[in-house]
Amino acid sequence: MDRRAFLTSMAAVLAARVVPARAQAVSFDTLLAEVEADPALVEGGWAYREPSVTRGVGHGTPSKRKLNKAATDLIIAFEIASPKVYEKKYRRPIWPKGQSGVTIGVGYDLRFANRSYIDRDWPNLSTSDRDLLATVVTLSGTKARDALPSVQAVDVPWEAARAQFEAFIPYPTKETENAFPNCGVLSDDSFGALVSLIYNRGSSIPRNSKSRREMYEIKQLMAAQQFADIPAQIRSMKRLWTTPDSRGLLIRREAEAVLFERGLAA
Repeated sequence: MDRRAFLTSMAAVLAARVVPARAQAVSFDTLLAEVEADPALVEGGWAYREPSVTRGVGHGTPSKRKLNKAATDLIIAFEIASPKVYEKKYRRPIWPKGQSGVTIGVGYDLRFANRSYIDRDWPNLSTSDRDLLATVVTLSGTKARDALPSVQAVDVPWEAARAQFEAFIPYPTKETENAFPNCGVLSDDSFGALVSLIYNRGSSIPRNSKSRREMYEIKQLMAAQQFADIPAQIRSMKRLWTTPDSRGLLIRREAEAVLFERGLAA
């Protein structure tokens, strides 16, 4: 073998070690299955909820675009693990720690609600249950924690939680369309990945924020229709969560990146 052939061969070997083949990447379904099997991954991420996100309470104008099943499955998995886990652990109000308020359903944070929103969003609950939930609206942090026992009589079965989630999801869908240009060009998978991102992190996109620089870069890439570069920006956000209890957020970002890539290949 001559020198040029030898160097070419060695370069190929080194590249294979540094850059794994795309075929070796973890699949979207595998990532969701990992979270569904371990609710602690979901609960660990609750402590890192960003304060500006209105957490399940629809404000503004809803979108007319319907999310596909993959996107809704992603969001549900990273909010409550699975309907089966929900029925076992989350039918009663919870307090997800941090600055969260009392929370019901699929991440519906009563910190951001009022009585009008409760009546709009939870018609399947009794008037007495809605009266009780109204006593803890706007509470956050330790005040919400201390008030939690007072609403433990409220029982929200999965069907009621699912109905509220389906009614709510058009709001972050519209928020995503407002945040990023050219969403209409994206496939359902790629668009759904961005909705999950906005659902989780909110739509604030300041230009010079260190913690949200990838959100800004994604907006620029969407404007330029350089869609192939967006998954790398989603993965780059993993730098923000470095503690063991935040591992679920790393998996969520990877699932969003993989779903976006799947949409590009469609």
